[in-house]
Amino acid sequence: MDIDELVKKAKEIGHDHVPEPKLEDTNALDLEELLEHDLSEHDLGSILDLVARASWWVSPRVYQSIQVVYPKARRTRGKEIRGQIIDGVRLWYNEPAQKAFWLALDKNKEQIKKSYVCHIYDGSVWDPAHFTNLANMTALPKCLQSLSEWKPVAEVLKYHAYKIY
Repeated sequence: MDIDELVKKAKEIGHDHVPEPKLEDTNALDLEELLEHDLSEHDLGSILDLVARASWWVSPRVYQSIQVVYPKARRTRGKEIRGQIIDGVRLWYNEPAQKAFWLALDKNKEQIKKSYVCHIYDGSVWDPAHFTNLANMTALPKCLQSLSEWKPVAEVLKYHAYKIY
């Protein structure tokens, strides 16, 4: 199916105001762009409010006492191996960040079901100064986790972190 057929199909299923699609190498229709176009300001606001209400944050008082819980840890990347030490920094998956977040809330991961600890800033997981920085993390219900990567939601999370800390 080519791009014109996809746009026609989108209109047939109720997407009356389909924006001109951005063509990329794969000629893919950008579904996020379609969604953002279809959402009224009210609908988008409702989604952002939902994410803001559902997100969990560390208390500013706790953050004032300790900002970076494990300053000698960062996430692996590429072919790096978990447990490896590079320049005095131990490489992990996301375990130290999750542990730091839940300890700061006086919880353990087993007490909270269907949650996901998200880093707010792109690329921050590879920097020991930000990997376990409590202002760089929030927890969301697992069903909302993927929204944290959507630009409007990511910007709201950054704003909340700025206002809180």
